[in-house]
Amino acid sequence: MSLQSIAPRRLRSALLGAWLGSVALGAIAAPERIALVLANSDYDNLPATPACEPSLTQVSEALRVLGYQVLQREDATSGGIAASMGELQRALEGAPGASAIVYFCGRAAAMDQRLFLLPVSANLLRPSDARTQGILAKALLDLLKRGDTSRALALIDLDSTEPVSQDALDSLAQTEMLDGTGLMVAVGSLAAGAASPLATALAEGIAVADVHTTPLLTELETRLAHADGTKVGAAHLPRRSLALAEVDPPAPVAPPGPSPVPEPRVVAQPQPQLEPVAAPAPPGPSLPDEPAMTPGQRRMVQIELARFGYYAGRIDGVFGPETRAAIRRYQGETGAEVTGVITGEQATRLLGTP
Repeated sequence: MSLQSIAPRRLRSALLGAWLGSVALGAIAAPERIALVLANSDYDNLPATPACEPSLTQVSEALRVLGYQVLQREDATSGGIAASMGELQRALEGAPGASAIVYFCGRAAAMDQRLFLLPVSANLLRPSDARTQGILAKALLDLLKRGDTSRALALIDLDSTEPVSQDALDSLAQTEMLDGTGLMVAVGSLAAGAASPLATALAEGIAVADVHTTPLLTELETRLAHADGTKVGAAHLPRRSLALAEVDPPAPVAPPGPSPVPEPRVVAQPQPQLEPVAAPAPPGPSLPDEPAMTPGQRRMVQIELARFGYYAGRIDGVFGPETRAAIRRYQGETGAEVTGVITGEQATRLLGTP
């Protein structure tokens, strides 16, 4: 299969996050190398995906050797997935132009031609449960785009025991990305106790000097084409191939030149006095994106969701499964992207609705 095409069948997925390094994010010199490694293997109501646990370990260790600070989470609920994405968002905001890699292993489901990564607590009784309980896979790519990464890869390992629509995978691969961002989705069995073919190929592919994004994705496609029971479900080559661990050299310093000739001194003429102009009124108060919200702001969001009939749970500032479902209903009815993670703009609009 060509990397310009998309062809998956079955999926499953989830996300993870928690630092594997002891270095604080703010103390790392730019350009930053940041990775989010997520793996869900022990599902409460769905078959387990044992391959995700060793895959998480293998990918995380390889990235750390390459110099990446690794955010890692295993067996996450929807709140845990959202929290990990929030950690990555804050890390990218503190490191403009960072090199970023996101790896996800687990289960997923499709709804309305969109792919949703499933938390370990997912219980799919109806097709719409994928939307109310899962996290939109596209949100990972949007996060890399908003983070203004200089080079980035999103790699997703999906279990093939349940089919996922081709349209959902096509839609994911057609997401608008930055020039330096690439995507690969592998679809295969995750029932074995060993690391997945994608995780193994990725760990071995980045264990070389000066690894670049496009050759790496090409190598992964070739390796997966020869792996029994695994195929490339979706792929997108970056428009610019860049080294994953490249550190930009310092700007050259120009050699000293002749001393400049002093300019003739110019005496400033007095300027006519102008009438003061009133500054425009500042915009009204607005809420930040969900990861930066305070507990009080989260309670305000829950109160408004309850006021409009989206939410009937506790007003505690904790965005659990009920709050996530309410946010998705609100997003769906207002025509926004249904992710289950509320943006600052959406929250501000919610609180400002009479």
